[in-house]
Amino acid sequence: MGRNVVAVFLVVLFILAVLDDHSGQCMPTQRTQTEASCEATCTYLEAYRQADCEDRKLSEVPTECNAASYLSLRHNQIERIEPGTFESFSELQVLILSNNRIRRVGENAFHHLKRLKRLDLSFNKLKALPGGLLKDLISLTYLDLSANALTVLAPEVFTHLSQLQPACAKISCTGRSFLWAADAEAALVECAENMLVSIPASVITVLIHRDKVWVETL
Repeated sequence: MGRNVVAVFLVVLFILAVLDDHSGQCMPTQRTQTEASCEATCTYLEAYRQADCEDRKLSEVPTECNAASYLSLRHNQIERIEPGTFESFSELQVLILSNNRIRRVGENAFHHLKRLKRLDLSFNKLKALPGGLLKDLISLTYLDLSANALTVLAPEVFTHLSQLQPACAKISCTGRSFLWAADAEAALVECAENMLVSIPASVITVLIHRDKVWVETL
């Protein structure tokens, strides 16, 4: 009888020890703080770090989604991007701000986005761009500025493009549009459907070192 009691006691101790060792591994995964806070405003997929904030009547960038690598704010009511807005978005690679009401972008608005590859500012109300707007976007390969109200491009806006190495590039100027394009592995900047009447000399200087450059007037 005594031996049976001891045996049962040892078995119970063993089971308790096993449960204690694996308690953390057997519990269901909890939602992270980032996912929970971002989902209060947007749809956030933690596994892909994608934040879908489209058509939410937002008037400002939801900084609680700063862990995202993909952020879409298409079809909202944002009117300006203040300096420092994206200071905490260090992992962001794709930023879509099209179809808002953006009239002004602060010169330092994008300075912390060193991993950003795609930036879409199309279909807004921009009339001009700060000269240093793209200065720190060292990974940028796609920029869409089409369908704004741009009338002038500051000479230094595209200076950073000298860091890119496209095989060929193209400028097309019709009096209402400006297009700088290259192969799929390089950079694409589109400014169609604006009111540009000239191309800054600095842009030509940046592109002239490519293998092929075309300038067309239609």
